[in-house]
Amino acid sequence: MTSSEWAAWVQAVGSLIAITVAIYVPNAVQNRQEKIKREADRLLARDRALALVRPLKDWIQRTSPWSDALARCEPLADVMVIGWLVERFESLEMPPSLRQLEGRLHELGPAAEAMQNLFYRHDMVVADRPAMVRYALGDEADENEARILREQHASTLRNLFDAMSAGDQAVTQILAKK
Repeated sequence: MTSSEWAAWVQAVGSLIAITVAIYVPNAVQNRQEKIKREADRLLARDRALALVRPLKDWIQRTSPWSDALARCEPLADVMVIGWLVERFESLEMPPSLRQLEGRLHELGPAAEAMQNLFYRHDMVVADRPAMVRYALGDEADENEARILREQHASTLRNLFDAMSAGDQAVTQILAKK
């Protein structure tokens, strides 16, 4: 081979190496940046979960008489049960330490949906309170309307307790991951 042929081969091999490096290096940098971002997101989700776990568990504990009462009363046929629940409505209030994190729930990653559902279900119960009070006071015109309201109130409350449980499980899963 002549020196010009060697030069052409060296240039060809050099070009292949340059192309390979030009493809590999940016790809490797991007993969590394994505890995760093995933780890940062995981740590942020863990931080948010740590802020939520204690007030959430305390709230669940505080509201356990509600869920127990619902469990004992199949479709809440007794006006006294709804009345008892209405008298203790303030125990259903979401702790301020949870409410203040509402705008940051998306930072929980996979648990965000469960916690957003919990906030939504809580707001539905709060919106349903005036109807619960009217029902507890016996302001309904007929028994059929009262039965429908009983079922609606029970369903709204059960949805909240289910959302509490799902939120608790989702937050606990975040904390369980290493």
